[in-house]
Amino acid sequence: MIFDTRRPELMELAMRGRLSELPEGASYIQISFEGPRGLRDGVTWSGHLDAATKLDVIRTRKLSEISVRRGGEPGQLTVEEVAELDAVSVRTAETALQAINADWSSMKAFITYLCERWDEHRRRGAEAMANEYRRHLQRAVWLASSGLGIGVSWIIGDVGRVTGHLENTLDVIFPDLAHKRRDTLILSLRHSVVEKAPPAEPDLTLDEDAIVDLVDWLERTDQWKVHLAVEAILEHQFKGGVMDHAALAKEVESLGVTFEHLIDALLLEAGFPNTGTLTPKTRDLWSQVPDVFETFKTHYGLVSTKSATRADRLVQIDALTLTGPNAEVGRLLLRAVLYRNAGVHGGMGHWAEAELHEASRLFLTAMMFCRHAFISSPPVP
Repeated sequence: MIFDTRRPELMELAMRGRLSELPEGASYIQISFEGPRGLRDGVTWSGHLDAATKLDVIRTRKLSEISVRRGGEPGQLTVEEVAELDAVSVRTAETALQAINADWSSMKAFITYLCERWDEHRRRGAEAMANEYRRHLQRAVWLASSGLGIGVSWIIGDVGRVTGHLENTLDVIFPDLAHKRRDTLILSLRHSVVEKAPPAEPDLTLDEDAIVDLVDWLERTDQWKVHLAVEAILEHQFKGGVMDHAALAKEVESLGVTFEHLIDALLLEAGFPNTGTLTPKTRDLWSQVPDVFETFKTHYGLVSTKSATRADRLVQIDALTLTGPNAEVGRLLLRAVLYRNAGVHGGMGHWAEAELHEASRLFLTAMMFCRHAFISSPPVP
């Protein structure tokens, strides 16, 4: 497609495909076919774009009004405030769609157009333009959902795959971060924990069901710190830089603290008071598993680094003669508590990367075993 950008009338002829009417001898510029199509269709959808923008402006004003009303104090919206915002959004969207006589058919076509433009600019490496179309897409989905009373999930499914991706296009543009983090955590638990877990009696053996149970429980109780820590660890591992190593150490330290928080939540669910340090709390959680309970009752001193180094303590733990079907589970839990104590009290910034990965594996494995023990042998206060 060709046209002279200095002469609008020629540009209009080119966009309409009327090449035979272009005068001879004019100065033309070679451009992509998709460019003029995007410009032409963009004008066609100007009413829908205005309606979506108006909804965004009204929502922003309502949020500002709510903020002023509460004195500018930050915080999550109350149920009443959410209902107020939704009511304004619905009224605004319905009015805006009626003004341009838009139904779902035209909104679907509009959203499809925006998806195609997003994909076109993304493939060309024009990230700024792709992000702009992504912003307008979010507004368009809000407009359709609020004004037509249809769910976002339904919109995503009905628009479908319009850009050649293997998933629904809107899922590609707006990935479900919670779902992505869940998948990442499950893969990490499967390959770093279950495949390398020590042997245990059948009721405590870690498997795929134990993975799903732990992840479901974490999400059901809004404990997303494990998901976030694993995501950050994967982001910073094997980079080699000073800052990435510091970030990795910080996340593994955080995972150790989260290990204790998980035990707190399990004990609270079982009716225990939230008191004491990690060692007796771990012992209490495993009170109905005799060999593990006995390990903590007898060798609790090996998790302290006050009078011995972490390396010395690891040698001592490895040298223990433990009996019972869950002996190695008890040994692993001792190591996990030792690593947590060493990290909290001395930091992990000076640890080698291999040590950090071993610590994160221990923490995740200990979490899985603790949740599994809670299900198969629940502690009694």
